[in-house]
Amino acid sequence: MGNKVPPLVLVMSLGLGCSFDTSGVEGGADARQVDASARTDAAARPVYFVRVDGDDANSGMTNTPEGAWRTIQHAADTLVAGDTVKVQPGTYIEDVTPTNSGTRGNPITYLAEGAVIWDGNQTGVIAFFADTKSDIVIDGFEVTGFPDASGNHATMMFCDCDRITIRNCIMHDTGRDALNFGGRLSSTCNGGDGALVENNIFYNLLDDGITFAQGTDHTVRNNTFFNCLGRDMESARLQGPS
Repeated sequence: MGNKVPPLVLVMSLGLGCSFDTSGVEGGADARQVDASARTDAAARPVYFVRVDGDDANSGMTNTPEGAWRTIQHAADTLVAGDTVKVQPGTYIEDVTPTNSGTRGNPITYLAEGAVIWDGNQTGVIAFFADTKSDIVIDGFEVTGFPDASGNHATMMFCDCDRITIRNCIMHDTGRDALNFGGRLSSTCNGGDGALVENNIFYNLLDDGITFAQGTDHTVRNNTFFNCLGRDMESARLQGPS
């Protein structure tokens, strides 16, 4: 705290040109002040709740121990297009794989309310792995503690997923990339199109902040990167399916 860190704040629309703002900001392990102005407005959608004192046998419909679910994974198994889950403050040690896609204009939204830590506990490999699941929003989480598993893994991995939004998150102290769109876990994995990555902070990473291995029409804006031992952002098409 208190030390000037000169991160890279990147505004970019892949394929449409880019601009850079490299002005310094106050940074460090407690740099939690992400821009909340772009938070997902989920007021009109069906809303469910996850709490550390909830139970996956509950309905998920009320923000109480008796009504909320316990795990993000249970939400990921249940939500369908247009649904939102509001995850309440606490630490969640989980590897999550979504079951369903949203649709264009009706995404599935994972929204952190307050200080929500998505922790790999130095044993989990991928916090969120989506394969052919599109129209998903992940908003407001602190994600940490997912170690390097080598290969093409990342903390959040998206394979053949269109219109993925990652906003207002803090991703730090993880191995490999924080976000990877289309890095090849198999010979048939493409990146998907139209990702939006905005208002996030990436730091203390053993590899890249964001990798767009494949796909087009991605937008990256108002993100802060520092101490990424690979690249802040990488865009490269892997050898494989065209």
